[in-house]
Amino acid sequence: MKKNIKIYSKLLILSLVLFLSFYNKSTQAYSFLSTNNSGSDRNFSQIILILAEGYASRGDFLTAGNYVIEVLRSDPENTTALVYLGVLSELVNNYKDAEIQFRQTLKVNPDNPQANYYMALLLDKAGRLDESAKLLEKACELMPDNPLVFYNMGIVLSNKNEFKKSIKYNQRAVELKNDFQEAYNNLCYAQAESGDFKEALPNCEKALSLSPESAHTLDSYGFVYYGLKDYNKAIEFYKKAIKADPGISEIYLHLARAYQESGNKTQAIVFYQKYLKMEPETKNSKNIRKTIKTLKKYKAGTRNE
Repeated sequence: MKKNIKIYSKLLILSLVLFLSFYNKSTQAYSFLSTNNSGSDRNFSQIILILAEGYASRGDFLTAGNYVIEVLRSDPENTTALVYLGVLSELVNNYKDAEIQFRQTLKVNPDNPQANYYMALLLDKAGRLDESAKLLEKACELMPDNPLVFYNMGIVLSNKNEFKKSIKYNQRAVELKNDFQEAYNNLCYAQAESGDFKEALPNCEKALSLSPESAHTLDSYGFVYYGLKDYNKAIEFYKKAIKADPGISEIYLHLARAYQESGNKTQAIVFYQKYLKMEPETKNSKNIRKTIKTLKKYKAGTRNE
């Protein structure tokens, strides 16, 4: 009977803490929690983390972080708190501290699924693709039924230009979640990069059916038709992609190349120039300017004839 009363008491405490936090009464909530915490019962750590999650969901990352730190003061090897603090650090662009927290979690428990996953995403963002892929591979083993983990592994492998491997992981992602639009799109892209254009088409079609206004999917569709040398069809999809999102600079470059291959030098120059206006410091700017110069000379020569 005492055990049941204790459980009921904790639920009551949790309810009151969440009620107070919902109305932004953080001081009262934590004061109430501290008064009713014996100090030796680590189950209260879970209540504090739920309280922190409530603040994080409202964008108050500082308050959320303070609560998580409070948990770690009494329980420094609480892996849930360590991971959560890492995530909060990343949300405020403090990537150095985020890496410290994730590495500390992996030191305590190398098989922590969340730490492997979030650390991998952080390394991917930093361009450390080999390290990221290694951790994501382990995360896939630890979370074999999580489609998001397999999808992100596919993304990292695509960034490493390992498209055949990327296909495998994105196929697993869509097997686990058959309405995973982003995974279908990345699968289509990886297949196209591998030269499997006909295999890519149905996956692009599926991705587009799930999100008809997705600029990235429309761009991928254009890329597939470009690979099939159906340049008019590629142009059609690239133009739709730009209409869906005019701010993605790479699509202008793709459209310029499709116009160039179709023989429309005038429009190719127009879109190469638009791309350079959006990306004046791009690494391939020298080659693009050279291409524009060549196209202009070709046009001039054609008129003189």
